[in-house]
Amino acid sequence: TWEPWTELTSVRGFRRLENYYRKVVEAEQFLVQDPDVAPEEREKYTLDRETYLEALEDYMKVERVIGEQVGNDGREYFVKWKSLPYDSCTWESEALVSELAQNEIDRYLDRSSRLPTSDKRESNLATRSPYKPFRTQPDYIKFGQLRDFQLAGINFLAHNWCKGNNVILADEMGLGKTVQSVSFMSWLIHDRRQEGPFLVVVPLSTMPAWADTFNNWTPDLNYIVYNGNEASRKILREHELLVDGNPRKTKFNVMLTTYEYILLDSAFLSQMKWQFMAVDEAHRLKNRDSQLYVKLMDFGAPSRLLITGTPLQNELKELSALMDFLMPGLININDDIPIDDSEATRQALDELMKAISPYMIRRVKENVTSDLPGKTEKIIRVELSDVQLEYYKNILTRNYAALNSGTKGQKQSLLNIMMELKKASNHPFMFPNAEDRILEGKTGREDQLKALVTSSGKMMLLDRLLTRLKADGHRVLIFSQMVKMLDIIGDYLHLRGHQYQRLDGTIAAGPRRQAIDHFNAPDSKDFCFILSTRAGGLGINLMTADTVILFDSDWNPQADLQAMARAHRIGQKNPVTIYRFVSKDTVEEEVLER
Repeated sequence: TWEPWTELTSVRGFRRLENYYRKVVEAEQFLVQDPDVAPEEREKYTLDRETYLEALEDYMKVERVIGEQVGNDGREYFVKWKSLPYDSCTWESEALVSELAQNEIDRYLDRSSRLPTSDKRESNLATRSPYKPFRTQPDYIKFGQLRDFQLAGINFLAHNWCKGNNVILADEMGLGKTVQSVSFMSWLIHDRRQEGPFLVVVPLSTMPAWADTFNNWTPDLNYIVYNGNEASRKILREHELLVDGNPRKTKFNVMLTTYEYILLDSAFLSQMKWQFMAVDEAHRLKNRDSQLYVKLMDFGAPSRLLITGTPLQNELKELSALMDFLMPGLININDDIPIDDSEATRQALDELMKAISPYMIRRVKENVTSDLPGKTEKIIRVELSDVQLEYYKNILTRNYAALNSGTKGQKQSLLNIMMELKKASNHPFMFPNAEDRILEGKTGREDQLKALVTSSGKMMLLDRLLTRLKADGHRVLIFSQMVKMLDIIGDYLHLRGHQYQRLDGTIAAGPRRQAIDHFNAPDSKDFCFILSTRAGGLGINLMTADTVILFDSDWNPQADLQAMARAHRIGQKNPVTIYRFVSKDTVEEEVLER
């Protein structure tokens, strides 16, 4: 309800209203009324405010009904609200929930009346019926049309399940590994009457994409997202997971969770009798001594699927760890095979691939997607600015005094010389005292922008490039390994008036999802999306962009390849251009050569 300010002064909680007025209302009045505020700043505030209000609207939508009880005023339902964690669930009257989402009441009652059960003959490998290939898309796989190679991938998974083999789905990034995996689980339920529980372990950044795929392609599967704080997970355990607290009797088909919650709650989760386990970005399991590897092995799921576009990243022992996770001891991989161009190495690797090939399927875009637009990569070398050159030389000569001059707080220790050189190759503002020193006396917007741009060779290039790309109607993803560099790029975009979204490892799942959805919306005005290479390289779909800028390169080339694949994937309608920035005569050239 709307209430006059004067009538609320004596109400409990009035201090919250005062805080709201100070943080929101006064800030808005300042931005609207102050003549010195730049129009771009007002625009940014308006957009942020709109995003916030859109989120508030979501919070009032029923995502799921998870419980019922008879209260003083009649029947009540326990409601999980959209985009809010489980610890924000509330009991609401039947009349209200029915008005908001009768379909969610119906779905809850349907789930409650029929718990998952599995055909024991199909569960048992000895009595499992033979594999029957399917050439057309089954009716229970909804939403869109699978491509022929994706149907072949699902058949590969189904065939090996029938034989009791655990496998790797190793398609190149952008070929739909998620939809193939979800469709296979739907096949298990509908064709083989195996109703779970299935465990799907994914990185936090890919969780929204997995949830969307379940919602769209297999809407009849009851999947649970297991995350949140302890209070949220307690509600999940009480209302969504188990029948009468019995870990051998589950209410759901699929649990979707992240590596972190496997480590946090392994004692509880390992009590369930998992039928099937899928691990996305499975190169996380390359170290057989890691906690994640050991704990997932202890879960004892008889059927396992590893999903990764890069099954072999650096060493053969990593591939050996993946194969032993799937089927311990089946294939003996010699970790000591040298990775070189000798004939002996080629022969040994050929024999290894023959041994592994029955248990791994890998397709690349060039072989299966004739309609995927082309990808062009351009390496652009730029000179260091005078300020960068000064910092670079000081690092090489270990001139601590020059680096720390003028700073009152953080000191530069140069414990990691290579990282400091990479910082200097990006922008001098990466160092604690540099920004204050360079911007000293520059109070105007244009002066600050000029100083920010001209103090870095890469920023001068970025400024020219973005001006041309925007004029030509392109949309751009900008990747950097360094969160501080994203701050600097964000400041530049703000000063230039370019509308953008941001994603890095410090941003929570909810805001991440909102940023991705906002950028991909059909009428989005966002020009750029700035991302950290690590957080933005995992399973995120941003194919509404057609240009990728790698502001700096990762020591691991696979991280850069994953970043490129955010735009160059199935569904992309335009050719994709990738610009890789490299500072000339610096450590970055060595990174590139690796």
